[in-house]
Amino acid sequence: MAQFDVHLNVGRNRAEVPYVVVVQSSRLDGLPTRVVVPLVLPKPPYRREPRLAPTLTLEGREVVVHAWEIQTIPRNVLGPLAASLADDPSAEAIIGALDEVVSRAYG
Repeated sequence: MAQFDVHLNVGRNRAEVPYVVVVQSSRLDGLPTRVVVPLVLPKPPYRREPRLAPTLTLEGREVVVHAWEIQTIPRNVLGPLAASLADDPSAEAIIGALDEVVSRAYG
């Protein structure tokens, strides 16, 4: 379970949120939890800010990063590994979205 690993969501909301991406650094690997961001299917009409909610394509499906819904889940409930974004440019887009969430620019 490395940073930017994408896992299938096996929870009750998997129809709307098919994936989660692990965003925590390896420094926290010893914890029994993982910090994840949901990757959500877009719902039309969908107006979004690209820096706050970038769009990715995984397994042929378009998903939207919902960085503001960051959460911690037990690592033993993560679904199967679907992809790794560690060497993908979308990893920078995810970090950028998280930066937007915690930015002090808007007070």
